[in-house]
Amino acid sequence: MSNRNVAERSDETVHYSGVLIVSSSAADVAELAERVGGMEGVEVHYVYPERARIIAVLETDSVVDQQQILSRIRSLPTVVLAEPAYHFVDSSGDDE
Repeated sequence: MSNRNVAERSDETVHYSGVLIVSSSAADVAELAERVGGMEGVEVHYVYPERARIIAVLETDSVVDQQQILSRIRSLPTVVLAEPAYHFVDSSGDDE
């Protein structure tokens, strides 16, 4: 599952974070994945419905943007946990 909603960047620095999201409801995890994947700067890469887990990548211009997205994800109904597992800063200017 993939949803590319990443805005065009004016600078050369891109922040990437791999995020684990855990839902309290395995029955609703697909709907949650759709909501999370619809957020700008978020791409859902894997949904594990049996364990109510989602793996997503945040792609933003700054750490502050990442924190704001995480706050929005954490405020969604059924979200028990939304934590970054990995963070990488690419300042090479090559978006490919």
